[in-house]
Amino acid sequence: MNFFRKRKPRLTVLAAVVLMSALQLSSQTLAFQVPPLPAYNLVQNPWFRSASEPNYSGLDGWIDAAGKNKYWSTSQKESNPSPDILINGICGNKPVYCGTSARLKNTPGQSGGVGVAGVDAYLYQVVAANKLNSRLIFFAHWVSHRIDPAEVLIYGGDSPGGPWTEDPVWVPFYHVQDEADNEPDLWTQTDFLEETLSQGYNYYKIVIHARLPDGDTVGFKITGIYFTALGPGDPFPPVQDEMRFLPIITMVGSRQ
Repeated sequence: MNFFRKRKPRLTVLAAVVLMSALQLSSQTLAFQVPPLPAYNLVQNPWFRSASEPNYSGLDGWIDAAGKNKYWSTSQKESNPSPDILINGICGNKPVYCGTSARLKNTPGQSGGVGVAGVDAYLYQVVAANKLNSRLIFFAHWVSHRIDPAEVLIYGGDSPGGPWTEDPVWVPFYHVQDEADNEPDLWTQTDFLEETLSQGYNYYKIVIHARLPDGDTVGFKITGIYFTALGPGDPFPPVQDEMRFLPIITMVGSRQ
């Protein structure tokens, strides 16, 4: 997999860390609890929960650029990462880590729309910052089948409506997967990636862009998104020590 994008000179190399040990069970997938995100996160709804029903998934706070319920959808299942316990009918009304995420796939999810092969899908939100703070931090959990590409683009602007920089000021994540494998779906996390800009902005537009290739076994999911802007001397907020848990095995009854 290629994490370099030649036309984006500011691209940070993605350092992906697998959170779980793979079990050689093609009909099964893995679930796990993950630590909460650090303080000072500028992202609204980083875990993709419903504002009206917080035990369920939702795209609240995020905008599908093609229109509501157009391409991006949500996923909720025990095999998605979650920092806390949710109780709902999707996971049997039991107190479990019933994780939620944004999802681009050619089948319906728990909410939202349906992805279309060959069509660029954009999910975004605008966050307020301080233009004196030019040190950017990014983190996310993600998983994919075949996808071409999946990326996160950060644009800068001086008002919540733009205008935005013509090119992204940072591309902290870029991923292409040409082939699907028969292993369980393994969620992965980025490092806490850092980029210092030559100038900061009062607003940032965080754009998740993905495009499905033709065929089956395609898709991409992302959750637990962290983004903040710090001053040169600001300490990074404490990050909880990585927690590792024995994998929870759940049968793949749904690909959502």
